[in-house]
Amino acid sequence: MMQVDSLAEAIDLAKQGQQSMVKCQAHADGSASLHVAPGTKHPVLLTCHAGCNYNDILTAAGIDQQLLLAPRDESNYGKAEGEIWTPVKDKRTGQNLNASHIYPYTDAEGTLLFEVLRVPEPGGGKTFRQRHPDPAQKSGWAWNMEGVERVLYRLPEVLAAKAGGEIIYLVEGEKDVETLRQRGHTATTSPMGAGKWQDAYTDTLAASNVVIIADADTPGRNHAREVHAALLEAGCVASVAEAMNGCKDITDHFARGGNLEMILEIIPAEVVQKDSYGMDILDAIEREIKPASFVIPGVLAQGDRWLLTGFEGHGKSTFCRQLAVQVAAGIHPWTGQDIEPQKVMVVDSENHPDQVLESWQDMIGRAARLGRPIERGMLILQEEWDNEINLNEASGRKWLLERVNAHQPALVVIGPLYNLSSKDLSEHATVNEMKSAVNEARGICGSAFIMEHHAPHRGNGDKDRSVRPYGSSTFLKWPDFGYGLKPEEDEGYYELQKTRFPRVRSRHFPGWVRWGKPNTMEWSWMPVADYEAEAMGYGKKKF
Repeated sequence: MMQVDSLAEAIDLAKQGQQSMVKCQAHADGSASLHVAPGTKHPVLLTCHAGCNYNDILTAAGIDQQLLLAPRDESNYGKAEGEIWTPVKDKRTGQNLNASHIYPYTDAEGTLLFEVLRVPEPGGGKTFRQRHPDPAQKSGWAWNMEGVERVLYRLPEVLAAKAGGEIIYLVEGEKDVETLRQRGHTATTSPMGAGKWQDAYTDTLAASNVVIIADADTPGRNHAREVHAALLEAGCVASVAEAMNGCKDITDHFARGGNLEMILEIIPAEVVQKDSYGMDILDAIEREIKPASFVIPGVLAQGDRWLLTGFEGHGKSTFCRQLAVQVAAGIHPWTGQDIEPQKVMVVDSENHPDQVLESWQDMIGRAARLGRPIERGMLILQEEWDNEINLNEASGRKWLLERVNAHQPALVVIGPLYNLSSKDLSEHATVNEMKSAVNEARGICGSAFIMEHHAPHRGNGDKDRSVRPYGSSTFLKWPDFGYGLKPEEDEGYYELQKTRFPRVRSRHFPGWVRWGKPNTMEWSWMPVADYEAEAMGYGKKKF
């Protein structure tokens, strides 16, 4: 029986009348033990041989129950009829493997040029092979692409949509094309996968309206950027989008209950240029900072950049998570008063999800218990601990710009910065590149940035360890606000020490912060009131 990669794919096959096996995510499944098959009373039947509950299976896989209950679609998704031989061999048995799907590529008149065959492999993998008609062969097919014209998939439909001024969705892979076609949209893909785009495909789409939906991985995103640039040169109105968070492609997006209105536009079709010819100084000084321009009232306004430093292991990442939750929930981090909730995007370049899950759960639960639950869509988490997001390279800068453009956050919490660079942060040029990336990103929608960074180790001759930012002195000049968590002798108490004079002196930051008291409603980090600071012997200071 066929084994597939995901439950969503198995459900799709069941609605086409095929049985398959897939790994059950509701338990530690060493081998595929979940049987997915077409039913008689219901479109899809799920049977886990380990005895897992139906609802647990769906929840673990992130599948909406409505996907199973939706009527079976009997249209042809490219499913192969009968056993289709391919030259692909099972590495263990040496037997030839059959194709599960056949995707025909035709010329503009509908004449078959070649076919792409999807071949499932033992163990859940898959591969693809191409063949074209060849009367000289006994089978009628030649299993190569020698001398074959390469065209876009579903070319006649693409040309008809172009002539009618309709949107053409450009995806990565025939499966995603069929997902969109069954929902009434015109879609296409280029053969042979990501990175194989040709000038002929650009010519076909010239002056058309195209939405590129990138796969949510590095090859997919790089492919989308390359194609987008080519289509713009060819006079297309072209944008780039991705499936909603947590989905690898548009098929996964629909399987999880999404629709086209929920895709994330990461590169818009039109970029509004903000040309400026200056303004009279007498008009300029009449302006006021409106309350709506603050992300944290009295602390952080739109476009502000705050660099937070500290020693490793003292909780600066927790501090950053807390600020993100409080801003998204609408809780002032210093006073605890209600403020307007703001959309936040967190880019965590260091922590494995298992290490911080309880921290996130505690903080989000705490906000809810305080009567300020975070609404869905207000806090976007980008867990990039296992990805090389490098702000010193074009791909890394584009990644950041695309995420900010897609989510339009009022606040971006990002770091640690050393994990977002492959170069020496003591070099001014390196830090200037990072500064340029952040500045460009904040210009998209006026996002404020809180950036986490490390402090250097104590140098020879230093009396104690400094909380100034590690690396280039640009870190002292670039941010609008720089503060470091400097531990006091009293455990759990920290001076929030300036590492640069703030650009705006009227903003308020507490002089000291402390760890929250366990088993109370206090947050992980709490501001130290002036009277408490004086009682502790720290004195009093105004920032």
